[in-house]
Amino acid sequence: MSATGAGSHCTTCEKYDHWIELMVVDEHNQSFDKVKGTLTDGSGKKHDIEISDQPLLVEGLAPGRVTLSLQKKPWLKQAQARTPNQADDDPVQQWLDDNPTGHEASERQLQNATMGDFVSKGKTQKTLPERHRAGKAATLKLATDQSYVVKIQGANYITLRLGMFFDGTANNTYSADWGKKKLDAYAGTWRGHYLANKDKPYKDWPAESLEFPNDDDFHWFWQKDEDVESSAANEWTNVQKLYERYVDNILSDDNRAFYHREYITGIGTGNSTEIAKADESTLSQGLGTGNYGVTAKVSTGIEQICKNLPEIVDSIARYSSNIVDGFSKIECDVFGFSRGAAAARHFIHTVLAGKKSQFAKKLRQTCQEEQIFLTPIFDWQSNDQCEITFAGIFDTVAAVAQMTHFDFTPHNNRNGNVRLWLDPKRVKHAVHLTASSQTEYRYNFCLNRFNPAKNFHELSLPGAHSDIGGGYFSRMSFSPDFLLPLFEHKQIAKKTRMIDDDWFSEREYQRVKAHLTEKLQKDYRKEAEAGWNMADYQIRFEKEKIKRGNSDRSALWKITGKLYIQRIVEGDLSRLYLRVMYGLAEFYGVPMQEEDMTGDYLIWDKQSQDPNAKYYWIPDSLFNPVTSTHFPFGELCQQALQLAKQGDIHSLHRLLEDKQISEQLIQLNLVHHSSSTGIANPPNIKHGHYEREVFTCNKNN
Repeated sequence: MSATGAGSHCTTCEKYDHWIELMVVDEHNQSFDKVKGTLTDGSGKKHDIEISDQPLLVEGLAPGRVTLSLQKKPWLKQAQARTPNQADDDPVQQWLDDNPTGHEASERQLQNATMGDFVSKGKTQKTLPERHRAGKAATLKLATDQSYVVKIQGANYITLRLGMFFDGTANNTYSADWGKKKLDAYAGTWRGHYLANKDKPYKDWPAESLEFPNDDDFHWFWQKDEDVESSAANEWTNVQKLYERYVDNILSDDNRAFYHREYITGIGTGNSTEIAKADESTLSQGLGTGNYGVTAKVSTGIEQICKNLPEIVDSIARYSSNIVDGFSKIECDVFGFSRGAAAARHFIHTVLAGKKSQFAKKLRQTCQEEQIFLTPIFDWQSNDQCEITFAGIFDTVAAVAQMTHFDFTPHNNRNGNVRLWLDPKRVKHAVHLTASSQTEYRYNFCLNRFNPAKNFHELSLPGAHSDIGGGYFSRMSFSPDFLLPLFEHKQIAKKTRMIDDDWFSEREYQRVKAHLTEKLQKDYRKEAEAGWNMADYQIRFEKEKIKRGNSDRSALWKITGKLYIQRIVEGDLSRLYLRVMYGLAEFYGVPMQEEDMTGDYLIWDKQSQDPNAKYYWIPDSLFNPVTSTHFPFGELCQQALQLAKQGDIHSLHRLLEDKQISEQLIQLNLVHHSSSTGIANPPNIKHGHYEREVFTCNKNN
């Protein structure tokens, strides 16, 4: 008899009275659950088999070598989930020591194998890490009339958890850092304006005291008297602040997940990470399209992940004490603000769109190039392998024009290829903090709500758009007497009357001013109805003599009355909502940390020495000029943070959507007046009142 069980003079067709006994287990001596396959004997005859928790005995075999092939998907799905044994003792060997004999008292033999040993030698092998391909553990040799225990080498696939942070329209951290340096350098020069005007009401401060250094760096102009802030004139948004709190490039405590974060600059701003004024596109900022538009930023986010995958691979190798074969699951925590919120929602749609999506194809290709693998049976449609674990969204304003369809207005619910609907079966938790329609009502800033679901939560909060998502300056970031970044100067309404030069006189000028004042009173009353402090308003008049071209007729006088609001607005309201989002994200399991970089304090603590802590601090109290009382703003922020950390959505609704709280926040000058005259930020008026346009979301959006 030879070692294969065949006689030296027999042929494989002589007798089918041989057998083989198999047990297939992992490194922990755990069996596999009912995986079907084919066993081929020495004559080439195939036998249907199934491996399970019982020894597999196959009889009626021709003598000689035996090969085993298992159904690819069920086998690899189970095998890729079996991990290496890290203990000092080998449970398989221990079991063999206790159970040394098998069928017909044969001695059980231990064979080492890989998951690749039981699948075809073709294309499938290339989807496996090198060490799990056929023959890489040992040369598997099975023969009849023998009893075997086959130990499958454990795989070490982990979860890649990505934090994706899409900043808002005209928000760019690198440009904001550059602008902050410019403002800090200008503070000493501006102090002269402060000393000259500090005893005046803020509404009476002259225009020159409100000018930024090299103003073109901080503003650009739609028209002569309507300026728009550039990305350099903004503070960090809540997107950046949350990005800073997301753990980065480290393994989880159990070594089963690796965390990585990506910040994507805001819509309408360039992708450079240099601390400099950002390249800005008026097309992308105005219409949400172009090279820096919504869908372009989603592509940028995917490209950044792929670009940084080598760093991810290196970090995993550096921090893990074991070989990591690749990724068994992709999890994404996705944050966004404004049009960046639309980009975040579209990114979620892209991730969940299946194996042919832009995200899936790019990531798989890059993984192959870097020789780190997704599991061979990776189901992009299953939450077990691809899931959005959290969506943290601030005030979605998609506002995407469709140029090819002659749709040039952002004031509608048509957003081209941008997809806002979130699948509640694939998105584990989602939170949407939105600006109340009573405090944010610009015509071009319509709200795109979530589609309703039990695991999705929306809060309608007092504040303008950037009071929710951040970007307004807080005095916590500057010296106490540097008020320039806090000034709000908005033209609310404008009325004009023309007078022929022949009729112009001081008396006529005063009569026209009275007439224009009466007209502006209608706008003044609308402002009062909206709850604004009317002590911050004033009407200013301008007169300009205009020639009538080449005509011999007398010139015209253009008399213009303008209603302004001019005041100091505290930029701290977004820091309240930052705490709400942080707390809820933490409650829902997002890997965030509130300890500062020293580890000695929390980032909220004023004792923190973290250089960025000033972007998280809030004043303990604020003076209410209407009631002449101090409001405990610090207590409100702390209460909201604790409720959020407990996941108490109901109490957050009651606390922050309360009408009295809204009135107090406006009185405290925490709510910005976002609307103004002109084409960029006019108010939306419905039934004679300011009111935001709100769009619902359905599966077609």
